[in-house]
Amino acid sequence: FSRTNENKNVIYEELENAEKEMWQNGIIALGDISNDGYSFKAKSESLMCTHTFIECFGFYPDHAEVYFKKSLELLNQALQQNLSASITPHAPYSVPPELFNLIFSYNVNQPLIYSYHNQESEAENNFFISGSGEFLRVFNHFNVPLSLFEATGKNSLHSVIDYFPPDKKILFVHNTFSGAEDIAVINSQCPKSYFCFCPNANNYIEDRLPDFSLFRNFSDRICIGTDSLASNNHLSVLEEMKTIQAAEHSISTEELLQWATLNGANFFGWNDQLGSIEKGKRPGLNLITDVSPSLQLTPQSGIRKIV
Repeated sequence: FSRTNENKNVIYEELENAEKEMWQNGIIALGDISNDGYSFKAKSESLMCTHTFIECFGFYPDHAEVYFKKSLELLNQALQQNLSASITPHAPYSVPPELFNLIFSYNVNQPLIYSYHNQESEAENNFFISGSGEFLRVFNHFNVPLSLFEATGKNSLHSVIDYFPPDKKILFVHNTFSGAEDIAVINSQCPKSYFCFCPNANNYIEDRLPDFSLFRNFSDRICIGTDSLASNNHLSVLEEMKTIQAAEHSISTEELLQWATLNGANFFGWNDQLGSIEKGKRPGLNLITDVSPSLQLTPQSGIRKIV
């Protein structure tokens, strides 16, 4: 959640405001996808548990080692400040095979967890299937030769899934245009994978939500995120929960609470202290106000931080 084109003091002020907003909204643990180190100082002083996914990307295969070295420098900065961090691939269109291999063969990540932007847009899938669509403009904008890319005749996930290690935890983020076959191949080839929904960002970017019903068989491996303020007006997990339940009424508030708490703690390895109310844990406690008599969330539902 940093913006490199702004004065550093402004960036640090925005970071402080973002942390305050999350804390006031009952958030006590944070997984942050980032490609710079501006947030490291704030995280090292934060009351929240944090993990930084250091996003590694670049279009040119022969520059893969250069891209990776830049991410490695950031990882070392994070580890020197005793922060939890890992180098992670950005998305299928911005990570060539050579870079996927460098990322997944590096075993110094602490811990060995990864995030990955998956099927965030229809254009992403179309680009891999036929080499056409809106992503042509992305390549042109960055002056990237189209000769670096070759359509596979398959959607983005099926085009790159073989690069993913089956024994690692991978957080597939967005999944807006994922179908039943995509979910099945993720579960088959990456059985430790989790899915993260950021519905308000999806509405902002694509005006579409994932088909939540397709993921219900993996309810213990679903997490809820917000994405960044570039595509969201709030850093509030409750607001995301409200959007999900409004779209899929069959998802109970109890199930959403598991997605918002315990599942994330399990993915990050924080479940010894966070994620559920159990003896020996210190998860924090929030009161959700203004729920319906059937315990459904309402547009007026809010968070009151208790502990």
